[in-house]
Amino acid sequence: SDSYFSKRAPRYQTALRTLPAARTLDLLPYCAVIAALQHQNRSRLIVADAFGGTGFLARSLSAGRFDFVVCDCCQQMLSGAAGIPHVQLHETQDDFQSALACFGDDYFDLVFSHGGLHHVVDMNNGSDNGSPNDAESRLRQTQIAQRLARMVRPDGALVIADIPENAPVELN
Repeated sequence: SDSYFSKRAPRYQTALRTLPAARTLDLLPYCAVIAALQHQNRSRLIVADAFGGTGFLARSLSAGRFDFVVCDCCQQMLSGAAGIPHVQLHETQDDFQSALACFGDDYFDLVFSHGGLHHVVDMNNGSDNGSPNDAESRLRQTQIAQRLARMVRPDGALVIADIPENAPVELN
């Protein structure tokens, strides 16, 4: 059976290719962190894009200046990142344990996670109604963030940008 993400992958890829400027503002925090590290006279940054899907960040930010590793749990999403210069693909279906085992501690200058962490949901709540187990979901998300942090060099940066659990007060 196809996963949620494998079904969404073609539509997501088409949307990003059709309207690439629609997510331009999403890039600002990453550009700021890259600029800060480049002022430290780093020659070529090694960047992990956790939950990188179709390679939006790698395609938008790299321009061949960095070595990117796009990590995702869905091969169909990763197929959209295939062929981007200086980009390696890593499929991880185990909450980034395989990524940590493959690359190790302190490997990346930067680890980015753009809008993927909220998709980590534990549906095993002990009932048959298919609702998520919020406590287990948060635990898995925390464990993933810890694994991502371990992959960052001591003088590097981890940037997690995601959807807040609760809507901001001004939107209520």
